Amino acid sequence: MANLKQPMANLKTTTVRGICYATADRFGPPAIAPFAPGSSTCPRGPVCFQAPSKLAFLTGTQASLAMSEDCLRLSIATPAGAGPHPVVVWIHGGAYVAGGGDLPWYDGARLAAEQKLVIVSISYRLGPFGYLRLPGASGPSNGLLDQITALRWVRRHIGAFGGDPANITVAGQSAGAHSISAIIAWGEAKPLFDRAILMSCPAVPLPSEDAAHATADEFLRSLGGDAFAATAAELVAAHSALPPRAVTDLRWAPVAPPSGGRMPDAVDTLAGWTRDDAFPFALMTTTGQQARAEGRRLTQKIFERGARFTVESAREAGARAWLYRLDCAPTRELGAGHCIDLPLILGDADAWRGMPLLGGLPWEEVDAAGRSMRDMIGSFARTGAPADIAGRMWSMSNSPRRVP
Repeated sequence: MANLKQPMANLKTTTVRGICYATADRFGPPAIAPFAPGSSTCPRGPVCFQAPSKLAFLTGTQASLAMSEDCLRLSIATPAGAGPHPVVVWIHGGAYVAGGGDLPWYDGARLAAEQKLVIVSISYRLGPFGYLRLPGASGPSNGLLDQITALRWVRRHIGAFGGDPANITVAGQSAGAHSISAIIAWGEAKPLFDRAILMSCPAVPLPSEDAAHATADEFLRSLGGDAFAATAAELVAAHSALPPRAVTDLRWAPVAPPSGGRMPDAVDTLAGWTRDDAFPFALMTTTGQQARAEGRRLTQKIFERGARFTVESAREAGARAWLYRLDCAPTRELGAGHCIDLPLILGDADAWRGMPLLGGLPWEEVDAAGRSMRDMIGSFARTGAPADIAGRMWSMSNSPRRVP
C-alpha cells in the first residue's frame, strides 16, 4: 500500500499489446482464442472500422490507428511488484460506433502504477459490424458477445500477467457503461466480473428485437446491396448516410434480453455522471443560455437518471451500490462535460494534449484533479468499497458523492 503514494516518476508498469482474445466471421459470434502472450513492442490497434467521431470538439482528434474487422484484441498494463493484483477491465465508449481499446486515450499505465492494478483495455466490433441484427439471430448482439468473450478470456488467463482472476472489476464510460448494464441485464455478469463501475451510463433502453431488426432494414436499404459481400468501407459509408437520431435514441446498441429472462446478477456497483454531462450534446443543436438550460435538462434526464437507475437496480438485486458526481470543469465553455472523466484516470499528457474540454490546463493540474477519481476506482477494485484519499469508506447515500 505504501507504493500507492509514490510520485508518478517512480512508478513503473509493463504494457503488453496485440493480444487476440477471440476471432469472428463477419456478422458472426466470436470464438474465444487460445492463450497468446502478446508483446510490449506490438503496434497499437487495430480498431474496428468506423467513421470520424462526432465528439472531436470535446475530446480532440482520435489517434489514427489501423482499422480491421479482425479487431478483437486487448492490451494489459501491469504494475511493478509481485502480484496477484486486482484487475480492472476497461470498456471504451463512443456511442457503439467509435473508439478502440488501444487508443492512447485509454492507456492504463498511470492508473495501474499508482493504484497497483492490472488494467485491461479491450476493443470490440462497432456499428453494423457488431450490432447488425440479421434474421435468425438469437442471444446477445455480437458486439456485446465480443465484450463477454474478452471477459471470459481475462478470467481464464489474467493470472499469467500478474492479475488476480478472483478479483475482477469491469469499468466503462458512456457506451462502455451502457454495455456493462446490458451484460448484467443478460445475466452474464457474475461468472465474468465481481463488481462494476459505470461512468456516464445513459438512461437509454436496450432496443427490442423488433427495433433492432427495423434498424437492420434501414441500414440494408442504405447499403443497397449484400452486407456480406460489401467492403468494410461500403458498410461504414452506408452507416454514415443514415439520418441522425437524438442523443436519447442509440441506433446501434445491444439488443435487450427476451422478456422473462433470468434475474440480473447482484453486482456491487459504483455509478455516476459529470455535472454538465449532456451540455456538449445540447451545443450540437443550440447555443447560449438556451444550450445551458437544455444541457441541464438532458443531463438530469439521461445521465443522472441513468446513474440513479443503475444504483437502484443493483440494490434491488441485493448488491451494494454507490453514487457519485464529477464536478471538475477546466473551462466555462464546456464545463464538466461528457468525457471530462477520461483524462483524469487514463492516458497521459501526450494522449490528451489539445483536448478542448481541458482548455489548456497544465497536465500536472489535470493529474492532480484526477487523483480522487483514481483513488475511488482503486479502492473499489481492491476492497469492494470506494474510499477517499485518506482511506475513509464512502457511505451508501442516495445523494451523490461529489468528486472534484
